[in-house]
Amino acid sequence: MTRRKNEYEVIYGGSSKRFSDPTERYEDIYDEDGDAVICDLCGGEMKWKDNECVCPECGQRMDRETFFNYIGAEPPGPECTGCENIYPGCVICPYGYVEDKE
Repeated sequence: MTRRKNEYEVIYGGSSKRFSDPTERYEDIYDEDGDAVICDLCGGEMKWKDNECVCPECGQRMDRETFFNYIGAEPPGPECTGCENIYPGCVICPYGYVEDKE
């Protein structure tokens, strides 16, 4: 299940949205088509925190490999399952799968 990014996110590359606890920092995540990832348990929007896919609404957690399977991702290499960068849309890749844009 997916939900399209809103125009702000498309233009600025992310959201400044914060959840109920202002000390918690979540990063937006998307599938390979650019759609938001929706929790299959509660319908909330999944986020990235501490190298895990987390639903701030119900607390469901997925490790990176489970997240890839959930969104049907085809990462460019085996090292992607252990990497800490948000996928897809990796800006920097320590394994050379993404070209440096500088």
